[in-house]
Amino acid sequence: MKGLADISYQELEIIVTKLSELGVTSEHFQRLRLNGKYAQVVAGAFLGNDYTEANYDSVRDILGENFVSPGEVAEARKCTYSDELRQQFAKTLPSEEFLLWLRDHCCVLMPGPPVPMSLLEIRDLDSSLFYSGPNSWYAHSNQKFSCDERVSVQWLVLGRDISQNEQEKFPPGTKFAHTTADICWGITSYKKVCNTWLFSHIHLKTSSRDAAGHCVSIGLLKTGGISVMNY
Repeated sequence: MKGLADISYQELEIIVTKLSELGVTSEHFQRLRLNGKYAQVVAGAFLGNDYTEANYDSVRDILGENFVSPGEVAEARKCTYSDELRQQFAKTLPSEEFLLWLRDHCCVLMPGPPVPMSLLEIRDLDSSLFYSGPNSWYAHSNQKFSCDERVSVQWLVLGRDISQNEQEKFPPGTKFAHTTADICWGITSYKKVCNTWLFSHIHLKTSSRDAAGHCVSIGLLKTGGISVMNY
């Protein structure tokens, strides 16, 4: 395969013309030169998933243990992300600027599941991570939030005290975890991957509402396990 140094000006002109016809502009090349992460994502789109997984090293350099990759979730949760989904996560990886913002706000970045999942489906993956059993109050048919709300297939951000205004500035393909399903997926996946609870003792209010309109909260008991509460 020829390197750029071996390509004649005539061949290079043909390549640039073809790229221009596809909508590639000088700004794209400028961004490739100035933004290493962007260049890695573009290269991953051409070279495939092996390179895509490897480029997460640069994310871990910024977030450390507050980053979990799709590959790690797939191995720990015994699930499968298709090639298309892995490419989707690579292409929607937040910018370095946003990653630094996440680091400064002590947030965790991780992928959602390979398919949208409800709270009850997440619990079924490993019920030992939950304090309540199959007959828990939120499993009743009138508690719509536990089966209708689903964590989506995109990057999830877990953290505390993130204002609505800040959430609205999140880049496309990235969502702040605020529903019960979002948060339970994030906490249990982090536990499966890292073998430690993301929060030692928590009491988080979610955006979910029970059948009576009460706010649903999530707690982590000292004895271990997530407790879903409606008081």
